[in-house]
Amino acid sequence: MRFKKFLYSVLLLLFVLVLIADLGLWFLVPDAQAASETGTLPAGMNLPEGVTLPEGMTFPSDGSFPEGMTLPEGVTVPEGGSFPQGMTRPEGGSVPEGFTFPGAGSGSEGSSRPSRPNRPSRTETGTETAEGTTPETAAATETEESAEDAAWRAWLAAKAVAFRTWVSARVKELQAALPLSELTPVKEQVAPYRLHVLIGAAVGMLLCIVRLIFINRKLRKQREAEEAANPLSVRPVALWPAFLLFLAALGLVVFLFPVNEEEKTTDGAVTNSRVLSGTVGEQDLTSLIQSTGSLEEQETVTLEIPASITVESVCVKNGDLVTAGQILAKADSTSVMKAVASVHEALNQIDSQLQEAHEAKGDTSLTSPVAGTVKVVYAQVGQTAMDVMSEHGALMLLSLDGRMAVKIPAGDLSMGTGLTVTLPDGTEIVGEVAFLEEGVATVTVVDRGYDIGTEVSVKDKAGTLLGSGSLYVHKSLNITGYLGTVVRIYRGEGRTVEAGASVIGLSNTADLADYRSLLQRRADYEAELKTLFEIYEDGYIHAPCAGVVDGLSDDLTYAALSDMVAGLTVRRLASGPADAEPSDYVHYIGRVQDVSGGVLYLEVSSSPVTVNSYTSLPSIPSSTMTGTYTIPGSVPIYLFSGGWNTISVSDIRVGDKILFTFDQTGTLVWVIVAHGAATPTPTITPTPTPTPTPSGSQDPNQTPTPSGSPGPQPSGGHGPHISFNRGGGPSATQKPAYVIAKAEFCTVTPQERMLITVPIDELDVLALSLGQEADLYLDALPTTGLKATVTKIDPEGENSGGNTKYSVTLSLDRGAQLYPGMNGTVCFPRRTGTGAPTVPLAALVEEGNKTLIYTAYNEETDQLLSPVEVKTGLSNGTDVEILSGLAPGDTYYYRYADAISYVTE
Repeated sequence: MRFKKFLYSVLLLLFVLVLIADLGLWFLVPDAQAASETGTLPAGMNLPEGVTLPEGMTFPSDGSFPEGMTLPEGVTVPEGGSFPQGMTRPEGGSVPEGFTFPGAGSGSEGSSRPSRPNRPSRTETGTETAEGTTPETAAATETEESAEDAAWRAWLAAKAVAFRTWVSARVKELQAALPLSELTPVKEQVAPYRLHVLIGAAVGMLLCIVRLIFINRKLRKQREAEEAANPLSVRPVALWPAFLLFLAALGLVVFLFPVNEEEKTTDGAVTNSRVLSGTVGEQDLTSLIQSTGSLEEQETVTLEIPASITVESVCVKNGDLVTAGQILAKADSTSVMKAVASVHEALNQIDSQLQEAHEAKGDTSLTSPVAGTVKVVYAQVGQTAMDVMSEHGALMLLSLDGRMAVKIPAGDLSMGTGLTVTLPDGTEIVGEVAFLEEGVATVTVVDRGYDIGTEVSVKDKAGTLLGSGSLYVHKSLNITGYLGTVVRIYRGEGRTVEAGASVIGLSNTADLADYRSLLQRRADYEAELKTLFEIYEDGYIHAPCAGVVDGLSDDLTYAALSDMVAGLTVRRLASGPADAEPSDYVHYIGRVQDVSGGVLYLEVSSSPVTVNSYTSLPSIPSSTMTGTYTIPGSVPIYLFSGGWNTISVSDIRVGDKILFTFDQTGTLVWVIVAHGAATPTPTITPTPTPTPTPSGSQDPNQTPTPSGSPGPQPSGGHGPHISFNRGGGPSATQKPAYVIAKAEFCTVTPQERMLITVPIDELDVLALSLGQEADLYLDALPTTGLKATVTKIDPEGENSGGNTKYSVTLSLDRGAQLYPGMNGTVCFPRRTGTGAPTVPLAALVEEGNKTLIYTAYNEETDQLLSPVEVKTGLSNGTDVEILSGLAPGDTYYYRYADAISYVTE
């Protein structure tokens, strides 16, 4: 239903436009007769000296005059002419012989004047009579009329006349401004059908209005039903009554207040100009690039911590002002070390995958998709595909049509034209025009092994030089590949290849792809491990910079800084278990199942264990995972037996408990042994690694399970690499033991500086640079100039209306009177070099996309001659810098308007 309403509304609009077009064509476009005729007099009629007929006025051939027209003084009527009824003889005018005034009435002898028709008169009783009235009776009747009615009628009549005059004037202006006379033939052609068009438009409008009425009724009923079903719905408000009222009000205003035609209307303007000349001077120019913006806070710094650790308490609140490095919160050391263990297990998984990827093979061959000839082979055996692609952009280049090409100006050349191409050694070969586009001709020659980039010249059959350029492969195809190492070249330079033929052999393509991904993941884990160690070693989370803290969670426990650091102790390096604090280290417990050649066969705990005292080693539970391990010779091995003693690997026996101790860097610092009862050597059976829960979603109370390591594994050279052989490493599809995830702890907004960002036009942005100083004038401090420095120029501009603007950010010192939101203007000074060539701005002439300056003038013809295209630079509003086209001392001419004269009717 709504679609029908829209359709009929569009049809109604079309019919209205047809009606408006017809009326405009009929009333605005002049007729053919009116456009061609000029004022003429009938034969024998003469006008007195100085009297002229209005344009387009004619008199009938019989000498008669329109009703009510009087002749000016001295006008004579031709013989046989007669005055129509109501025409009066001009004073002093002579009547030719035989000319009479028709009708009876008073007049001169021999002629009669028709009497004025009697106007009905109003008697005192209100009855009307057709009898003749005397001047006294007419005056009495007029006196009886109400003065207010007379004034009202006079006012309406004056307004009507003024409105008609205004409309007539507007029509004349429109006819004078537009070439409407060109539409006169069209008007003559459609004139016979005008009545049909009007009737069709009126009928169409009527039908559309009727259909719209019915549709509106149905929509209204539908809306009423919807309102009844949903009383809370809002009824849409119709806008067309307001639109009609607006049009009516506009018409009333135009009618009541038409343009006063007595005022002079400007018909045109004439500039009084003169030609000036000068020479290109030299001066220093200074201009300003100005733009407005508002002050902003300095960009906030987000403090992120690993999502796997727990914050024990905070000592600041949102809104507090902190200094750089100030303690913000205390981290839970247990959660940090659990995260460390999980990261180490993830590193073990990646190391196993790296080994698998290294052993995998991914040989492949690159093939040519089409037939052609090998033009250039960039790849060499032993090179990686990535290195070749980085240097040349392709491994091999094929020529598909066996031709070389060079581009020259097209001139008058045509397709297939034969030309002569001359090589650097003077050899001439035959070429032809193979392609023409935008004034450039592509000339091709048969490839006889010519090098790419060879400079050649091209001549026509007559020997005329047409142009020169560098040879390139006319139709080429790049053979590309990014993975693996080149092991074979199947087709050398100059060899032909078929579609689908192998051209280059590569090896280790899968190895390279896997290695890149795994190495990147390992680097990410190493960075995470470093962050965790730093947090664990210090125990606190610090502010990244000075500023105002915000974004702290309301769930965090608040504690005063004095209470938070009350238990802080200074950690010192321990030379052994005797003077070490067990909580400063990470421990894994194991039980020896066999010793063979210095290799320990162990049952090892799958997670760190808590050690309160190193002497309580026998009571610490162990087992869950089996493996083998060789203790490095540099790591001391301690045994507690009434005191701490060092032993060797050969002193370790089956059944002994072993504690592996690691420092914060993941380095194995010592091994503690507690002798146990000797037991038979069991059969070692590999135990699969349990699937861990990713640390990003794990239970904080759940201990992560490392994959076979008795302690945190070192990374990047931090101590020996510890791994247990369990019958195969983790598979490629194994879930990671640790998922790197960051949690936003808080934000810190620096308070030292403020920012202001302003839009700069594309024509000016290249004049700005990072570190450039500018002057800032705030509306709140108009007399104070502040110094700001450009800190960022956004390379992504925003286009609006065909013009692109770029955001430029400036930084300034924060003062006591500066607040975010203050508006200001930034001024960038621009200066030219010493003695820049300059001319007045008025001398520039814009023609299309060119800027011209005239360098000659003909006084006889008053014409400016010899335009020269120039490139302009900096301008100070009066003069402009000339970058090219003219030199200092060159003469220029330009037309300068001193005044403007207005021509009015």
